[in-house]
Amino acid sequence: MTNVADLLHPARPALLDLADRPELRETAQDWRQRVDIHTAKTDDRPADALLIRPDAHIAWAATLDEPADSATPPLREALSAWFGTP
Repeated sequence: MTNVADLLHPARPALLDLADRPELRETAQDWRQRVDIHTAKTDDRPADALLIRPDAHIAWAATLDEPADSATPPLREALSAWFGTP
């Protein structure tokens, strides 16, 4: 299991997939040189996935069970806005 403190220790942005959403991880692959991609499990997940800035603020979140067609475009927009074009 991923420890959130360990995930943020390198001061790099991270996509934290809490619901095993391969389409969200695939979307983030274009930014893999700048954004770490992790999968984790929790009993009480607040969202399906979180894009976490290096300062630990949430830049984007996929709501629970949000369909891919409504989650993927905003993720791509957030990645571009915060971390540049892929």
